[in-house]
Amino acid sequence: MQESFSPRQLFLEKLRLWWIPLLFACIGALIGILLSMIIPAQYEAKAEINLAVDFSKTGIITDIEQDQIIEMVGDICKSSLVINAVDEQVPEISVAEFNNIASLKRRNTQWVLLVRHTNPQLAEDIARQWQQIAYEEIIKAYEHAIVVDTLSDMLNKLTSCFEQAVPQAIGDTPCTLLSVSDLQIEIAEIAEQIKVEQELSQGISPAISLSTSYTEKLPVDLVTGFKFWFIIAGGGIGFLLGIWGIVLLKQRKAKQ
Repeated sequence: MQESFSPRQLFLEKLRLWWIPLLFACIGALIGILLSMIIPAQYEAKAEINLAVDFSKTGIITDIEQDQIIEMVGDICKSSLVINAVDEQVPEISVAEFNNIASLKRRNTQWVLLVRHTNPQLAEDIARQWQQIAYEEIIKAYEHAIVVDTLSDMLNKLTSCFEQAVPQAIGDTPCTLLSVSDLQIEIAEIAEQIKVEQELSQGISPAISLSTSYTEKLPVDLVTGFKFWFIIAGGGIGFLLGIWGIVLLKQRKAKQ
C-alpha cells in the first residue's frame, strides 16, 4: 500500500539531505559568477543641472507649484529636441540606444543625468553632451520666459490705459500720446508676441536660476550591482532545484 504524504516526514527527510540544496545552491551561484564574468562591465557617467527658485519673483507658492516649475526643467532635459541634438553630436549611438542607456533622476532641485555604457569614455561623452545641450536649451527657454514676463507687464499697462483712459506711463511713452485705435493695435500685437514667446519658453518660469556642476572630467563609476544579482539568482535557483530533487527522490522511494 502506498504511503500517504506527510509534510513532517518530508521536512525530516530534507534535514537529513540538507547537503543537496546547499550543493545545488553553490553550483547555481558559481554559474551566476561565470555569467557575470561573460557579460561586459557597465560604467555609469553622471552629470548634473542645478536650479533654484527665486521666491521674490514668484511670491508665495505651494509645494505643488514649486514642483511644477522644477519638473518643467526636467521635461526639457528629456525632450526629443535635446535627445536628437545629442544623437547628432554623438554618432556612435542612435536615439533608441540613447533611450536605453540614459536616465534622468531628480534630487530635490537638482536634475541628475545618468548614462550607462560598456565604454566608460563614451558614457562620459554622451553625458557631457547631454548636459551641455540640455543646459543651453533651458537657457534659451528661460530667455523667452523673461520676454514673456516683460511683455505681460507692458500689456497690463496698455490695458489699464485703454480701460481707464487716464494718463499713465508705458516705459517713456505717456498713454495720452496714444489714441484708442493705437492702443487696440498695440495690445493685439503684444498679445500675439506673448503667445509666440510662451511657446518658445516651453513652460519655463522666469523665476529660476541655473548652474551646472562642471568639471573637466565627469564622474564615471563601475556598475557592479547587476553582477551581484546574477550570483543571488543562480544560488536561489540552485537551492530550489535541490529541494525539488529531494521531493522527487522521496516520491520515487514511496512508489517502490
